[in-house]
Amino acid sequence: MGIHDLPCGRGRDSEIEDDRLAEALLALPQEDRDIFMMHWFLNMVDREIAEYMNIARRTVNTRRQKAYRLLKELMGGEADD
Repeated sequence: MGIHDLPCGRGRDSEIEDDRLAEALLALPQEDRDIFMMHWFLNMVDREIAEYMNIARRTVNTRRQKAYRLLKELMGGEADD
């Protein structure tokens, strides 16, 4: 179950207009990308994501942080800022 299975009822369009960002997001592992996008673009909290994906909240938190660090590196930023 991924982000594309979510209902579009949160008032956000998940289309990414920045090509660099879109490419960096596509480089993330699928589950990490889904968690990152649910958090940042759909404003879901870890608990909601965990319930939706049927995984532990701590797993969501760990994967979200990992995705953020990798995305930052792929976009040319420092991972520890």
